[in-house]
Amino acid sequence: MARTQSADYDRRKQAIVETAASLFAKRGFLGTSVADIAQACRTSKALVYHYFSSKEDVLYAAMSAHLGRLAGGCRSRKRDDRQRGGNTIAEPDPRVPARLCGSG
Repeated sequence: MARTQSADYDRRKQAIVETAASLFAKRGFLGTSVADIAQACRTSKALVYHYFSSKEDVLYAAMSAHLGRLAGGCRSRKRDDRQRGGNTIAEPDPRVPARLCGSG
């Protein structure tokens, strides 16, 4: 019989991604080990490897999440532009510069 996922699987995986992204930003990818990620998450390397098969997979998840937030910000900005007749008065997401969304 297959083992079921824990109730907090997604939350724990996201916590690993966010922690790793912070470490990658501070130390660089090569300067961060899986042991560093595990220590910062107050967990074991084995648990990190339970969620991700490699450090590269953690980096991919972090980059994918970041790009998803950027794309979401661009969609919000463009929706706001349309609602205001093409004139953006306020930035929907201040973390997403207008130049990244093809406006401004």
